[in-house]
This record gives sequence, C-alpha cells and structure tokens, in this order.
Amino acid sequence: MKIAIDITGGDLAPKAPRDAAIKFAKDYPEVELVLLGYEQDLDMELPTNITKHFVTQTVEMCDNPRSLLEKKESAIYQGSLMLKNKEVDAFASSGSSGGLVAAGVQVVKRIGKNRPAFPIFFPNHEKGTMRMYLDVGATADAQAPHIVNYAHLGKIYAQSMLGIENPNIKLLNIGAEPSKGNTVYREAYQLLEQDENINFTGNVEGYNVLDTEADIIVMEGFVGNVLLKTLEGSFDMFKSRLKQMMLKNLKGKLSALLLKKELVQFKEDFNPHKIACAPILGIDGLMVKIHGSAKEDNYYNAYGEAVRLVENELIRKLKANEL
Repeated sequence: MKIAIDITGGDLAPKAPRDAAIKFAKDYPEVELVLLGYEQDLDMELPTNITKHFVTQTVEMCDNPRSLLEKKESAIYQGSLMLKNKEVDAFASSGSSGGLVAAGVQVVKRIGKNRPAFPIFFPNHEKGTMRMYLDVGATADAQAPHIVNYAHLGKIYAQSMLGIENPNIKLLNIGAEPSKGNTVYREAYQLLEQDENINFTGNVEGYNVLDTEADIIVMEGFVGNVLLKTLEGSFDMFKSRLKQMMLKNLKGKLSALLLKKELVQFKEDFNPHKIACAPILGIDGLMVKIHGSAKEDNYYNAYGEAVRLVENELIRKLKANEL
C-alpha cells in the first residue's frame, strides 16, 4: 500500500505533517509513503519506506480553485495526478479545501454524476456509533438531486466504515414538515422520500442536529459549512468560557478537580476537531482532507484512517453503487 502525503498545507506545515509521517512510517513499515513538499523541507534522512517528491508551487487558500491547472507543480496537483494514475492508493492533504475539490473533479474525476461531498462526524450516543453529516462545504450550490446523491454516498460509507447496515437518513431543514424549506429542500425531500434504496425518515431541525436518532444528516454544502463552523466556534467558546469559570476561584478549581474525568469525556465527545480528517466522497480515488489546524497527532491518525479506508475498499464500494 502506498499513500501520498502533502506536507505543504495546513497551519503547522511542513513540520507537523512531515514529523507525523516519519513516525507513522517507523510504526508501519509495510506502508509506503510519498511526501510531497519543497526540497528544503525534505532535506533530511528519512525511513526507507518514505519517498520524496519535490514541488515548487503551493495552492494558497486565497487562490481561485479554478486556477489549479496553473499550479501543476503544487503538491495538491501532483498528489492528485499520482492518485489518478494509480501510482498511490490514497492522497492526504490539509491544503486548500477548494483546491482539493477542484483537483478531485478536474484531475482524479468524479464517480458517475456525483458531486463531491465533505462529511463530518459526531457521536450518536443512543446507538454507540458516529453520526455523519454531509455535505459540509465541498459543493456550495448543490441542487436537490445532488443532496439525494449525498444520501447514497453516506449510506455506503456508513455500511462500510461504521458498520450500520440500514442507516437512518434525515434532511437538515428549517422545520419538520415536508413543505418546509426553499425550493431545493422541498424537492430534495420529495426525491428522498420516493427513493426506495435509502431509509429516509424526514426532516431534522438545527435544534436537534446533535440529538436525533438519525445516522446520517444530509444538506447542501453552503448550509453544511455554516453548520460546521458554528459547531466549531460554539465548542471553542464553550471550552474557553468553562475554563475561565473553573479557574476563577478556589471553589471552581475544586469543582474542576472533582469533575475532571467527566469534563475530559465531555470534551472528547463533542470536540469537532477530534476527527481531523475525512474522505472527499464522490471522487474516483481516495482523497483524504485533513483539517487545516491539525496537529502532529491529528496527522498521524489521519494517515492511519487513510490506510483503513484503503483496506476497506471504500472507493470500490462507492463505484459499485454508482448513481
């Protein structure tokens, strides 16, 4: 198995993705890694199962994704090309989300008519599994049929990676009734309800988005990205405010000490940064997007997740159920 890794993207690049890759290569000598980065950032001795691939350009966060083809010497383009040519089994990057989606569509190509989708995951405590939300930003202008495609992509992922045979699927909307929402969401509701190949159980409102029996919640990417950033910001604000209150006086410090185990568990359960990577679904190759703020341990775990996705043959299963 061979995994291509972009070390040029992310807040802590190149050190965090590179150091995590070195540690991962030592722990898993059976996995070959290809590190894509600038020559000066790879000027060192590396484990024998790591290959260097030098690049001279970077797809910046501010770049128009459509300009990707103008940066063919970037890690995102080169890694995607390797994936397309079957030189690697997966490509992992914490670079520009727009650039990665563009590379997926323009270089690697889509599976059938699917639009790319980013998923995120939160615990489903009632079932002891993870709940999946998609799309959270890959496609901002999706139409109703694309949302139905997301439901199918999510179903295959849930079956393959989460062990949920018949996932409960809901549509994020502004009300529970079928008539709620704009034209896209009303049409999506009708299409999802008519689809006999998925277990669609209706709308879910934002109020219940973290507390519902659904295994998968689908939405178009604009709404999904607002949801993602709201959850991230709310968690960070809550964590910061709670810390301030706990350290304010002796009573707070004693409370924190007594509740240390519970507070740590709460942080683990609702931390949107905990799972710092996800595959870009709908692309004809395994592209793993890593969070831009990922730390070294997040990168290490992301490389392990890429291996797990390859071993579970996710792309083959998605293609077998091509829409």
